[in-house]
Amino acid sequence: METKDLQFLVDQLQSQKEVEFTFTRFTEANLVVLNAILVKALAMRDSLYVLNSMITIVRELVENAQKANAKRMLFRKLGKNIRNPDEYAQLMREYEWKMKDILRNFESELEGGDLYISVIVRLENGNLIVEVRNNIELLDDEKNRIHLRLELGHQSAHFLDIYSKIQDSREGGGIGLVLIIFILKNMGVDPSALQLIARDGWTCFQLRIPAHFKPIEITTEIKRRILYDVKGIPTFPETIEKLLALCDNEEATIEMIADEIEKDPAITTDVVRLSNSAGFITGKRIYNVAEAIKTIGLKNVRALILVSGARKIIDSRYKKFEEIWEHCNKVSYYCRHLAHDYHLLSRFENIAIAGLLHDLGMIVLQSVDIDLVKRIATLTRDKKLIHSPILEEESLGISHSALGGHIACRWNFPDYLIEAIQFHHSPLDASEEFKDIVYAVYLANMLVGIEEKKYEYYFIENQVLKRFDLSGGQKIHEYHRKLKKALKAEEK
Repeated sequence: METKDLQFLVDQLQSQKEVEFTFTRFTEANLVVLNAILVKALAMRDSLYVLNSMITIVRELVENAQKANAKRMLFRKLGKNIRNPDEYAQLMREYEWKMKDILRNFESELEGGDLYISVIVRLENGNLIVEVRNNIELLDDEKNRIHLRLELGHQSAHFLDIYSKIQDSREGGGIGLVLIIFILKNMGVDPSALQLIARDGWTCFQLRIPAHFKPIEITTEIKRRILYDVKGIPTFPETIEKLLALCDNEEATIEMIADEIEKDPAITTDVVRLSNSAGFITGKRIYNVAEAIKTIGLKNVRALILVSGARKIIDSRYKKFEEIWEHCNKVSYYCRHLAHDYHLLSRFENIAIAGLLHDLGMIVLQSVDIDLVKRIATLTRDKKLIHSPILEEESLGISHSALGGHIACRWNFPDYLIEAIQFHHSPLDASEEFKDIVYAVYLANMLVGIEEKKYEYYFIENQVLKRFDLSGGQKIHEYHRKLKKALKAEEK
């Protein structure tokens, strides 16, 4: 779809008119259109804070519709009648182990064919109506399986209560519909807002989001345990507090601060390393702490002391998760380049430190219930969720970003750092004052996540891409290649 066509749809919605776009195969371009339409519709209702939830819901419905179309295509290719009970039962036995790969195998077959999907969005009496239709009739077996999953979602209090009951290899698990019910509950929307409408020649899932809703508090035993554990996290040790006080003392000299820092090998290493990194171009290699302090400034030194204090506590209290620290170091490196390349040097130290500490909550979360977090990570990857904390929130009652925010508050971190930690997956929720910092951390985290095969480029919020002039075409791909090349050169 061309830009002018997308703008036409957005303008139609602005005029309170129904919009519809139709496709035979769900692509990255379709997701961009879907995102733009939902952003506009939710902005008109002042409900942008549920954008990620809505995209997850609608995308799941679209992929279910595409899966149903792919099944019909499979039967056609094999010359079987899907409405013949014997042929259906026989083929489904063979089909069972192939289900997870069926969409990939038949994507090219769906392109330009006669089986299609339509997404319809309209505002009606204050309600937001989203319909996902496809031009096929459901079989009784399919209807029964759908209704069973919806019923399980209605009846259960928490997602994990029914996780083991919905593992069905025939249709790819059936987890998506149950997840939708729990997302609606978390939004404060009655699950009956989602209705299956089956008619001759077509099938439709209709989602009716009311004008006003209030998110409910989901409290699980795991969440209570996590928050209790966070309350027990100690404050910074005396050595760190002394260093922070020296940085804030106008009478303290650089030599006094350097002498105190040199008593801690970890902080010494961090300060010298930062002074030799991108963003501090001095033309010479720096080896001593006093010179490093002069180069990076006291604000950066203070920030590094905060990081060191946090890491000392986390490493002593919880298991060491070197993989997470490595991830955070790479995010911080990309953050520093973003700050340098986009003239955010007044925020340089804030952005770099926020990158280092953005996943503070993940370490605590994995320490509390690592098996559960692994299951959530697997589901997130398999379903290609844009906003991974959605599953954390539904399953645990709290996301790792929210948990990190709790810890940051307990340690009296500055406001910019609390926001960067809390909103690094939902940058549109950040306050205007700290948007540059949060956007940089979010984008750096997404790019590293893409390298780790957690995300796709089209997951990235378009508003963030616009802020860094990286929207449209191959700009973000090219900039990402530039960052990876710079990192590789520095590691040599």
